[in-house]
Amino acid sequence: MTGTPSSQLEFVINDLSRRITRLYNHVYDDAGVSHLQAKALIFLDHEGVQTQTELANRMEMARAAMGALLDRMEAAGLIERINSPSDRRIKLIRMTPKARPLIGKINDLASKVGPRIRAGTNKSERRAAIELLLKIRDNIEREEKRLAGSETLDHIK
Repeated sequence: MTGTPSSQLEFVINDLSRRITRLYNHVYDDAGVSHLQAKALIFLDHEGVQTQTELANRMEMARAAMGALLDRMEAAGLIERINSPSDRRIKLIRMTPKARPLIGKINDLASKVGPRIRAGTNKSERRAAIELLLKIRDNIEREEKRLAGSETLDHIK
């Protein structure tokens, strides 16, 4: 890579990710949740009851990190872990009635800040950006699969 970090796509994407996380953590303070808690609740609202592993995969989090997040959410009364009817060893995650009203508040907060962070862009630019980012995500997934099992990145060429 050449040039300054601010001129390199990967650095800009990483910087945006960190900034979006920080912004949404601040925004979701009004709902009393972190951006990760909000994201988990949105997945549970859209997709229903699921296992910790399923939710971790959807959110692209390690199972241990997801477990810690769910511990905090359970302590706050936002989710509950229930036994799977088909296998008592499996715990299912579901939202509690206390969390339901938060979905509307989370969506409302996001609908207010989203347009502000997209200001100065048009629908065509956003569509092109999404297509580009999805291609990059696919390339990253292919590269991750290629590197799976490798202990070092020395062989990247």
